[in-house]
Amino acid sequence: VTLTIQQGTTVKLWNIGMYINGVLNANGSPGRINFTSLRDDSIGEDTNGDGSGTVAAPGNWLGLYLGPGAGSSVMNNCAVSFSGAYNNGYGLGDFHGWRKTSVLVDSSSPSLFGLRVTNSGTNGIELYASHANITYGRLESIGATGLVADGNSNPSVSHVNFIGSTAVSGFTNSNTAIAINARQNYWGAATGPYDPSDDRPTGGLYNPGGSGVSVSNGIDYSSWLAAEDGGEYHLITASAGKGGSISPSGLVDVTHGADQEFDIMADAGYDIADVLVDGVSQGPLVTFTFAGVITNHTIEAVFTRAADMVNAGDVNGNGADDLAALKTQAVTNIHYVYVRDGMTGALIQTLNFGTGCEFIDLKAVADINGNSAAEIAVLCVDKVTSGVFVTVKDALSGDLISDITYDSNFAPVTAVVVPDINGNSFDEIGVLGVNSSTGAVRVQLKDASTKALLKNIIYDSNFAPVTAVVVPDINSNSFDEIGVLGVNSSTGAVSVQVKDSSTKALIRNVSYDKNYSPVTAVPMADLSGNSLPEMAVLGENPTNSSLRAIVKDISANALIRNIPVP
Repeated sequence: VTLTIQQGTTVKLWNIGMYINGVLNANGSPGRINFTSLRDDSIGEDTNGDGSGTVAAPGNWLGLYLGPGAGSSVMNNCAVSFSGAYNNGYGLGDFHGWRKTSVLVDSSSPSLFGLRVTNSGTNGIELYASHANITYGRLESIGATGLVADGNSNPSVSHVNFIGSTAVSGFTNSNTAIAINARQNYWGAATGPYDPSDDRPTGGLYNPGGSGVSVSNGIDYSSWLAAEDGGEYHLITASAGKGGSISPSGLVDVTHGADQEFDIMADAGYDIADVLVDGVSQGPLVTFTFAGVITNHTIEAVFTRAADMVNAGDVNGNGADDLAALKTQAVTNIHYVYVRDGMTGALIQTLNFGTGCEFIDLKAVADINGNSAAEIAVLCVDKVTSGVFVTVKDALSGDLISDITYDSNFAPVTAVVVPDINGNSFDEIGVLGVNSSTGAVRVQLKDASTKALLKNIIYDSNFAPVTAVVVPDINSNSFDEIGVLGVNSSTGAVSVQVKDSSTKALIRNVSYDKNYSPVTAVPMADLSGNSLPEMAVLGENPTNSSLRAIVKDISANALIRNIPVP
């Protein structure tokens, strides 16, 4: 669930807190979004209608709570004022106890850009188990500590104005074994923060002559600003879809009037399909520059698959498996599949799948037309009509077998080939897709021979699918299962939902470490001795880019292996 607050909005509260357990999209630029006291007549006029009878004061309301599901939240040019209430000794809290602060970030890592916290009754911002990015903010008139890092938090903090003197606690880190990057901040004085604790022998810093706010050990303030950072900045949100990268990426802050260049690169097997700037197509560019930035922007790189390969079985009857490799020609954009002998490398057949569609996936299907050779299936999206279809051609003759259409309301993610479930001895072809309007996730299963719809298998709609795989029969009804790997959109939980391809019933929901972003899933033969298959999920840790294959028993949801790669 996403809560969007429009630029220029003022939210007034009294003796309560605002709890965000989903995604908060609070983009105040080019103006500001204000969270303040009901008694604050300086913004939004006299809301409580008492004239000058009451005035705002620190602690009039609790503050903002960003919970574990708020990791992709954005607070851009927001102000939080007159909060930090004790609430009879409690304050803000949920998962990890009560905290006395104006903004509590709990087990998530949102972007806090241009966040101003003023007139707090307690702490300004408190982090628990967070890697939040805090930039171009202001902490002033804080009742306790400006910024608190707890629970092994390791945020990035820069261009924040800590206003106060040595008597004011500016920034504390409860785990001094972590050196938090807090360079390029203004600490309230040109001489930097007040740091009377000499921990230089263990790699720390020492600045007893600093006349700014005080800091604890575990804060890397090795370079600082000598004056307040009063510049005007804008955010460019840069993202890349599957199959490539954009650099720089994420939330990029740009000085008003400056230029900002972005480089786009496709991964092996992919091409750049388009670059969208503020939602408008710019074509397949390798670089784009925003000139003279005076407002926020977005840039998104879109990629298309340009190569893939499957085992086509023995196509030419010489006893060796053959390979079918797809390659999209750079100039013509025609999708060719080259079928080559696995033993000699000789070309058996070239299949032309045309130029009018965006290639999504390549699969091999058991023989349909009776010549004992496999068929090659290509999942595509029509570039003009956005129709979703699978074109099936014979690997030996190159003849067209069929065009199977699927529901175009579901954006295709991948295809799966399932052994016969309707008793006609032909494979079925399923397309995993996401409904762009409702978020519904399903596999639409059709007969590869007759093109008839057999099943619509529905998966959790609060689930961003990554891929689908066929799993050997688990529940002993002689039909294989279909597992969908995905991420829960609210909690970030990673799982493989396994459903019966015939009955559509949920068989297992196998959970994986959410600290590793899922890349793909692969079924494996039994390792645990229960005669049932296992499931390996390859994940990447976004913090250090390390890869890990996590193998679990599908039946028991038990961990079998945790394999680092390499």
